Amino acid sequence: SRKSKNNNNAWSYEEHAARLSKRVEKQKQDQDQDQQQQLETEQQDEVKNGETSKKRKRGYERSIHLSHDSYEKKEESKLRLHISKIKREIQSLRNRLTKWDEVEELSSYRKKLAEEEKKRKELEDKKIRRFR
Repeated sequence: SRKSKNNNNAWSYEEHAARLSKRVEKQKQDQDQDQQQQLETEQQDEVKNGETSKKRKRGYERSIHLSHDSYEKKEESKLRLHISKIKREIQSLRNRLTKWDEVEELSSYRKKLAEEEKKRKELEDKKIRRFR
């Protein structure tokens, strides 16, 4: 362990700041060296391989474009799933209309209202408990 100027074990702000700036500077130097080495190896590969490096770049760009996780494909699948959900809802409504029963519809409507009221009261109770 290192002792500060005051001969105790606590570091001063200046010592911390100096150590931190030294570490950051070292990381920047290492990063710059790594980037320089990577550029040099890429340039050497291009000189050696010429045509193949261009093909690799095109292949990489193509694979990015054709990847299965592209934004457009995700949006397409969301829309497709939403459309199928809506179709199922339409079919269930169509079935209800063809088999219309006034008594059954009235009872299901009352049940639905009672469930909504119960959920609303539960939410209010949770909000009240949260502020206590």
